[in-house]
Amino acid sequence: MRPQRHSYDAIVVGAGIVGLAAAWRAVRRGLSVLVLDRATPGSGASGVAAGMLAPVTEVDFGEERLLRLNLAGAERWPAFAAELGERTDAALGYSSDGALVVATDRDDAEELRRLVAHQSSLGLDVEWLGGRDCRRMGRRCARAEEVR
Repeated sequence: MRPQRHSYDAIVVGAGIVGLAAAWRAVRRGLSVLVLDRATPGSGASGVAAGMLAPVTEVDFGEERLLRLNLAGAERWPAFAAELGERTDAALGYSSDGALVVATDRDDAEELRRLVAHQSSLGLDVEWLGGRDCRRMGRRCARAEEVR
């Protein structure tokens, strides 16, 4: 579809979740906005990201500033999701269940232990689980999913 105007206050390139959220906020502030995307909205990275916000599992060594930004975004997300749900009458299915990172071999486990120690040193809520605990958790999650 061709744009109906010749000038806009803002042009957003990319109709994924970030681009559309930015455009929505700009329109709510009274700006005229054009959103451009080479494909269908949400068909790029947003379509495969599963909507996961996991700032704790995404932190790595030397990325403390990025961690603060990610934590702030995760803290603000529930209110944003609630507002978006009210405005669109769409059930967003937001939950804050956490994430499980699994090591598949001894080298992975060693690296994961280093990362867990680093995350703990940053004051993040992390816990090391052994194989039995992970399997128990997996069974509980599977049963919970059956109930839904």
